Amino acid sequence: MKKSRLFGALLVVAITAMLVGVYSQTAIADSDTGGTTMGSEDEDLYFVDIMKAEDGWSRLFRVEVNDKKERVELYPLKVKKVKGPRKGSIPFNTARALAATLDGKRLYVFDQHGGEDYSGTGMLGFYKIKSKLWVEVGIVVDKDNDPENPVPLITMAAFNPDDGKLYAAGTATNYLYVVDLEADDEGVVEARRIGKIFPTSGKRVLNLVEADLAFDYDGDMYIWTNSLKQLGLYAVDLSSVVSAPGVGSGLPAEFIKQPDDHFYTGLAFRGNGKGDLIASISSFINTDEDPHFHIFPKNRPKAKGVDYAMTIRRGGNWVFYPSILGDMTHIPIGESVDDPEDPKDPECKETRTIIAGQQYNAGSVTVSREGGKLKISATS
Repeated sequence: MKKSRLFGALLVVAITAMLVGVYSQTAIADSDTGGTTMGSEDEDLYFVDIMKAEDGWSRLFRVEVNDKKERVELYPLKVKKVKGPRKGSIPFNTARALAATLDGKRLYVFDQHGGEDYSGTGMLGFYKIKSKLWVEVGIVVDKDNDPENPVPLITMAAFNPDDGKLYAAGTATNYLYVVDLEADDEGVVEARRIGKIFPTSGKRVLNLVEADLAFDYDGDMYIWTNSLKQLGLYAVDLSSVVSAPGVGSGLPAEFIKQPDDHFYTGLAFRGNGKGDLIASISSFINTDEDPHFHIFPKNRPKAKGVDYAMTIRRGGNWVFYPSILGDMTHIPIGESVDDPEDPKDPECKETRTIIAGQQYNAGSVTVSREGGKLKISATS
């Protein structure tokens, strides 16, 4: 009798604990916090960063968030037929904007053109996740407004789950663009202006200083700027147009939060767009801090979030990875990757890769390859 009572009591305790756990998980997931600090087992996150010591190269990584150990682990991606100095090397000097396609097949990368410390070619390229091939598409140009030069300082990009288009923005122009995925016969990729962004709390254009933009699972755009006077996270309304005296028309943006004074360089959503925001923080800019990522909910302005160490495996140990000006992306839907292995498949024939002896011309700019690296020069 006593044994049956004891068993019954233990059973009640076990069931209660299980129900409490399920309730806690459900309560958090169903709240308006934008998810939890936990992601999901099938989340797909990627990271790209400049290689300071290796001029002419950047590196691509797959990202895994280890919530138990409170660290983010970087795994360099293998890139076939590219002989770079390290695993994950791609021949872009200043890869500053990264965007994953909705089907999870490709990672599009912008090589930033312009800037005092680092300047790349202004080209667009992509990495095929399954076949591990790298393809260069062409120079990104705003044909309608500046047909002679690459769009300068593109530092943020993402695919919109609503329309499937690639959106990008940059520090120099403060414009939001929609970018083509293929080049024309001249090797030029067209970028079309959508407009500048106006915070609803003020009358000034949002100054897009570095950082990044990202779309959640529902297709809502969020953008982070490091501008000292406008620092923080904004929700951008792509369906509306507003005007401000003296500065023209643009897209309205609601100020969401300003969690800290870190210099963010990348932004993505966990859980393939359904979870919290994760931001990469530059240890090149924040020199007094260890390299780390910051994870925070999108809809709770006062939430401080958590910091996870940015790490890479070396000699069997996980050590800090000193990020320079890295960027992030997530696969918005998380579909299975199904990409042809054959490097000569029709997908690759639609684009072109610069090899020795070839070059792209875009007005006053010429891009060529020397010694395996891309080189940009002025056209006489």
